[in-house]
Amino acid sequence: MRPSPLFLGLLLVAVREVNAKPTQFSDIPWKFNVSEVSKDGHVIHNRLTFDCQAAEGSDPYRPKEINCVMIQQNLREPSAPPPRQEDLDKEAAKLSSADLKKACEEALAPKLKSGSHDDAGFSEKVGKACAANDRASIVAALAGWFREQADREGQTCSMTTIARRGTFRHIKPGVWVTVPDSFNACPNVKITRTLIHDDVSWNLTEVVVATPSTNSLCQAESGTTEFTWRVAVTPTPLKCRFVQM
Repeated sequence: MRPSPLFLGLLLVAVREVNAKPTQFSDIPWKFNVSEVSKDGHVIHNRLTFDCQAAEGSDPYRPKEINCVMIQQNLREPSAPPPRQEDLDKEAAKLSSADLKKACEEALAPKLKSGSHDDAGFSEKVGKACAANDRASIVAALAGWFREQADREGQTCSMTTIARRGTFRHIKPGVWVTVPDSFNACPNVKITRTLIHDDVSWNLTEVVVATPSTNSLCQAESGTTEFTWRVAVTPTPLKCRFVQM
């Protein structure tokens, strides 16, 4: 039995609807992660997480504009190795009598006795030396504390988290560009973000165009930064034992 023309017509309409409706992963950037691409080959631990939804007034399934919450996490490794012990000893020896007296007062002040291991150790070592009123003992105690602090800082990574919002407009299949922010607090800085699909996931290009400004809070450098999903979850060993949030 051959299908009727009506059946074939309905089937053709259904196929067109399926093909026209974009999927979550191929045409609309609903949720995804990307990481910054290094310009000189070193590893950058900057990750962006996108969570988007259709903008008000747009079709919830095939929107022309989407509002995105972007969470950026920047992880910085220690910038320099810990200073040498002899250098710290020299710095401690240069402290004036007034500096030593101030250090003694701080070591014995209740505000430093917060219960942490570092504060307790500092108070105990320097406090005993201050009680003896011996410059050599005080200098030695301070040098030891400096070494402990420097060693810890040299093994500590820092993480900053920045949350911001942005609206992207659909330009063509697989390409979305940010809508200019009318509430930009720094009119001398223009930032354009472009999302491009590479048949697997989304990538981000961020272009900054900055001009000089007398506002110290609006100083910026022009440049282009690339973000890609391909290294968003790549495990990389870090040169640190601690992380400061």
